[in-house]
Amino acid sequence: MPTLPGGRYTDLPTSPADGPNGGPTRTSTRTPTATATKNDWNTATGDTTEFTAEKWFPDTGTTTIGSTAYNHLAKQNAGCAAAEPKMRSLMSSTCVKLIQSVWTNSSKTQIGSLSVVSLRDNASASSLQTKLHDDKSDGEYVKFLSPPGGSGVSISKLGPTWVSTTVSGHYLVIAEVGRADGKAVDADTRAMVNDLRETVMEYVRTART
Repeated sequence: MPTLPGGRYTDLPTSPADGPNGGPTRTSTRTPTATATKNDWNTATGDTTEFTAEKWFPDTGTTTIGSTAYNHLAKQNAGCAAAEPKMRSLMSSTCVKLIQSVWTNSSKTQIGSLSVVSLRDNASASSLQTKLHDDKSDGEYVKFLSPPGGSGVSISKLGPTWVSTTVSGHYLVIAEVGRADGKAVDADTRAMVNDLRETVMEYVRTART
């Protein structure tokens, strides 16, 4: 199966102290500027970003990514147990939390899973990505979240999938898409993988600044 691969605050300059040639010395009453605390995106303990499906994923319903409309069917705060057994064994105790969502294109011919794993640190996220790419488990990374009843979408026939994994700080973003009819992946599959990935990376670019 193919895979795709703080700010600094400075105080105002201090005025030259008055001395013998400039009159009596004065004591400043100015309050010192507080030091800004930079969010550490590379560690789970130092990252203060709220990590929930509600925060990271768009509202359910129709979402346009680029010029393409998709149906965001459901999302949940799943926890590390939502990973496939092989992935759970590879990440061991480095997983902190996992969130996931399920999508389809407007014609319901493609169905996709978009998940984000919070790991202990950037090294853990990068290591897991490498292990998943080197593993031969056919991309069984995160269990697809079941589409809600009445959505007209089923994953029972899902066959080959196209997967993209992206590391950002201590997070691993996983987008996986397959054809709903179980047939071989195509250009629409790959396009949807890239679009789903972009929904998270757009949030990341805002959250980490």
